[in-house]
Amino acid sequence: MRTARPPITVLPRPRTIPRAFHTRPRTPSQRTSNLPLRPLLSKPRLISPSIPISRRPFTASAPHNARNTYNRFNSSSARPSLFHTLISRSKPHHYVLIGLGLSGAYFYNTEVVEMTGRRRFNCVSHAMELKMGAQSYREVLDQSRGRVLPDNHPLAQMVNRVLQRLIPQAPIEGADWRVHVIVDDGNANAFVLPGGKVFVYTGILPICQDEDGLAAVLGHEIAHVVARHPAERMSNSFLTLGTVFLISLLFDVSGNLSSMLVNLMWSLPNSRTQEAEADNIGLMMMAKACFNPEAAVRLWHRMQEQEKSAPPQFMSTHPSSYNREEAIRGWLEKAENVYQENGCSTFGNYMPSFKKAYQTQSSYVTCSDQLAGPPRANNANPPTPVELQKFPGTTKRSPSTLSPSTFIFSRIQLGSDLSQCRYHSPGPPNRVSSKPGTRGTSKAARKPKHSGPSHRTGDNLPPPYLLAAPHDAEDGAVIRNIEACQAISGTVQTSLGPYGRNKIVINHLQKMILTSDAATILRELDVVHPAAKLLVMASQQQDAEMGDGTNLVIVLAGELLKKAEELIRLGLKTSDIVSGYEKAQNFALKVLEDLEVDRLKEMRSIPELSKALRTVVASKQSGTEDTLAALVAEAVLAVLPKNPLNFNVDNVRVVKIMGGSLEQSKVVKGMVFGREPDGIVKQARKAKVGVFSCPIDISQTETKGTVLLKNAQEMVDFTKGEEDRLETAIKELYDSGLRVVVAGSSVGDLAMHYLNRFNILVIKILSKFELRRLCRVVGATPLARLGAPMPDEMGQIDVVETTEIGGDRVTVFRQEDANAVTRTATIVLRGATQNHLDDIERAIDDGVNVVKAITKDPRLVPGAGATEIQLVERISSFADKTPGLPQYAIRKFAEAFEVIPRTLAESAGLDATEVLSRLYTAHHRANVDEEEGSSEEEEPYWTTGVDLEVGDSDGTLDAVEEGILDLMASKSWAIRLASEAARTVLSVDQIIVARQAGGPKPPGPNPNWDED
Repeated sequence: MRTARPPITVLPRPRTIPRAFHTRPRTPSQRTSNLPLRPLLSKPRLISPSIPISRRPFTASAPHNARNTYNRFNSSSARPSLFHTLISRSKPHHYVLIGLGLSGAYFYNTEVVEMTGRRRFNCVSHAMELKMGAQSYREVLDQSRGRVLPDNHPLAQMVNRVLQRLIPQAPIEGADWRVHVIVDDGNANAFVLPGGKVFVYTGILPICQDEDGLAAVLGHEIAHVVARHPAERMSNSFLTLGTVFLISLLFDVSGNLSSMLVNLMWSLPNSRTQEAEADNIGLMMMAKACFNPEAAVRLWHRMQEQEKSAPPQFMSTHPSSYNREEAIRGWLEKAENVYQENGCSTFGNYMPSFKKAYQTQSSYVTCSDQLAGPPRANNANPPTPVELQKFPGTTKRSPSTLSPSTFIFSRIQLGSDLSQCRYHSPGPPNRVSSKPGTRGTSKAARKPKHSGPSHRTGDNLPPPYLLAAPHDAEDGAVIRNIEACQAISGTVQTSLGPYGRNKIVINHLQKMILTSDAATILRELDVVHPAAKLLVMASQQQDAEMGDGTNLVIVLAGELLKKAEELIRLGLKTSDIVSGYEKAQNFALKVLEDLEVDRLKEMRSIPELSKALRTVVASKQSGTEDTLAALVAEAVLAVLPKNPLNFNVDNVRVVKIMGGSLEQSKVVKGMVFGREPDGIVKQARKAKVGVFSCPIDISQTETKGTVLLKNAQEMVDFTKGEEDRLETAIKELYDSGLRVVVAGSSVGDLAMHYLNRFNILVIKILSKFELRRLCRVVGATPLARLGAPMPDEMGQIDVVETTEIGGDRVTVFRQEDANAVTRTATIVLRGATQNHLDDIERAIDDGVNVVKAITKDPRLVPGAGATEIQLVERISSFADKTPGLPQYAIRKFAEAFEVIPRTLAESAGLDATEVLSRLYTAHHRANVDEEEGSSEEEEPYWTTGVDLEVGDSDGTLDAVEEGILDLMASKSWAIRLASEAARTVLSVDQIIVARQAGGPKPPGPNPNWDED
């Protein structure tokens, strides 16, 4: 029998929502179930009872445990969530402001990838990216300790060789490229850190198979750094963390669930986009570097074959190998056009070494107990060569258009000892079958030429793909000349700049010279190699023309030759390098004209002249440049004629007196001699001066004679006659008005007696050079006879006095008139040691010579490496616009200028890589800012240089504000001479030394001299 249904209890509808959830009256849209979202998702059994069928409580029909669960989440006991609390306390305009702020921050940090045009969010600076790269670099080295191959290992040389061809296509600021090959056969991986640190695991090399495949891998990894993907990933991580945090707080959703959703919908697709972008950029880079772009297709085909199991693409950070291969096929036509536009179809004509390597593709390698596969006996047949295989999607190239770097990798167990390897050549290339899967070796190739161990002495030649390309006799001679020049350059490079290191030179007279002046060091060196002598001659020419910049010439020439050696090892001919260097030199001299930031407007002003001398003096005597520059300027202005072009550097002299300090040095308008007068008269004023180059004594006959004296009276008369004649001669000098006598020869005792009687000051100056300069000071004519001079043969001096300086008695010839221009000025230097005084004298000589150059060209450019950094950027841009092979030489010419700021930073104990990156960033940022608000009155943007006295700064400074200025003429001459010297060395292919002239050599000492 059917029972009656109990009546339905209708519960009263509440007028308001409990204050635990809302603070305002319920709206019609809120009149639904009171269950929160999280319990419904976590407890799906509550979903079915939650649908009300009638007006009674829906929990009435739920099981007991379900009702208890609901009661725990009942609104009357729930805590207000952050979302509802914010809504209850916020107003609509708050949401608008927050949304506008977040949107503005997002779009402000949005930028465009130059190579592809993709817009992306990036809030990480380049300096921060380099800092993170340096930290990761140290961590990777610590993890790989003991497994990194040395730089001279063949595998490391091979990777470095491929990298050097890709670097010119990678515009990365502040990159310090270093290659690390890690022995790990099970890890097929390679990566490049920000800053240019390259890591390649040996497990990836068999998959690459040739240098083109390796170039595809390195190009892809370099493209990540070029496109700044590490910075983009870090910026996206900030967005991801913020989004996950907000979703978890506002919607009360599990952090793991929100993180998974954000990764699937945002992070993973963005990572796959970056990988595809790196594939595109890397493909174009390897095509510009004249690597076969089809190798990228073959590489990813092999990668697909290596993959055993992979997750679905939507759950992976990388696209699948199949999709990457198909994408590269779509870009292949564009890459082929880039390959042809860069003249790579005729690349082999310029690089015969790569053509030789291609012709030896049938060569193979045998290694004792190191070949992959089962071990072979010593007399077993050598393994057959590895044939080229044609991969799907690639077109077969003819030998004339084949990439010049197509080598074959033998199946060698990577990371093993390669010293036992031996190179075989089974025959000409046409004996190798082109059919895949067949063995086309000849009988001669299959039959070993000799039995016994395969690593006999004399046959231990490394495989062809593990060594640099072979060089002919011409390249070998050039490289030997370059090595000799680099030895000279390395000797003086550490002496560059204010903090340059001093050298102690012991010359052939056993005299010790302590200096950092490159001209002095090279003058004392006995250079034998003819190529190195070319650099020494260039520095001597710079010293003669400018007086400064000799070290710049040597260092820049050595760096140019070092960069040229890299190009030679890549296969470029020296003629192409010389042509590119010449174009780059002409462009650099034109650019230098545009880098002027100041010029000397008033030559006769000590502060204005000191402005140009501070940097020159600081390079030799750092810390005392202000004092020395003021001394040099004062001495120069004392002798500067009305026409500055007639200035003579010999009119400024230096006298060194030990004792005291440098601040006690002074300038004398005249000459200072380090000796006292010979007579009793020690000073004279407003006196006439006579200069005699003959002895002041009793005249002697030129021939020997005999005098017959009969008695004593005749002897007295004879002596008295000589005395009378000498007294008459001295009296004639006094009567003519002479009060100062300068003798260039001896002064007799009797003559000295009469000179003292007539109160005439006498001083002997035995140096004929000093005698000539004194004649120029007083305006006298040197006389070769002892007698009264003519009025026009006498000179005039205001003061001749004897003073004591530091315990030494000196004689000073001085002009009293402060406004008069004297003909010679003397700088009296004080110092503690003789070596220190000698070094200060060299700094003063450089400053005086620079004044001579300023009289011809007063233009100034920023110093502290700022000019060199700007030259790197502008010449590199010029290289990008130059088609064909010369662009490689032009780009290396630009990179050579980095050695100047790098050496300055290293000598000051700074991190050169970090300083260079900040310099590039500052120049680039200033350039962009000036282009946005360009006007003729804008300040130059190329003034940021290296700060050697780092306090709270980041290693950079404004060279113009700090007064660090270099003479444009000196820079121009240094660039011209260094480039011409480097081109001359590169043009020499043979050195012929003639045999010594003369007869046979004299016999040596008797080896048996001690025997009777």
